[in-house]
Amino acid sequence: MSSHPSTPDGQTPPPSFAITPREQDGIPVFVFSGYCTAEAGRQVAVLVEQVMQPPRRGMVWDFSTCRLINSPGVVALMEVALRVVDDFRCRLVITGVDATQISVFRMAGVFPVADLAPSLEEALVQAGKGS
Repeated sequence: MSSHPSTPDGQTPPPSFAITPREQDGIPVFVFSGYCTAEAGRQVAVLVEQVMQPPRRGMVWDFSTCRLINSPGVVALMEVALRVVDDFRCRLVITGVDATQISVFRMAGVFPVADLAPSLEEALVQAGKGS
């Protein structure tokens, strides 16, 4: 017997999703958890609008607790990344991604719109430098 609940068709549902916003060293940090879908993009878009008033120099997206991102999720995140960088003139730094996520983000064009950092600490340093 599986330890995970299943859907009516017997499939294990994807993990739930959440974005936890916080501020560290004066920099907005969004921690993505669970399974990122297009809903992730919609939620982060709302959060970006809230934290960018007043405008910020840098922002960090931390995917260290987000193991799955589907294609609509990548597209939605790309759209928000463009808004952060182009419209708000804010430096976006992404951290906590694995090799597969890096590859997918590169193919989708998220990198080089956003910068990649190997750790949250380095992401905060890069974001603090602004765009």
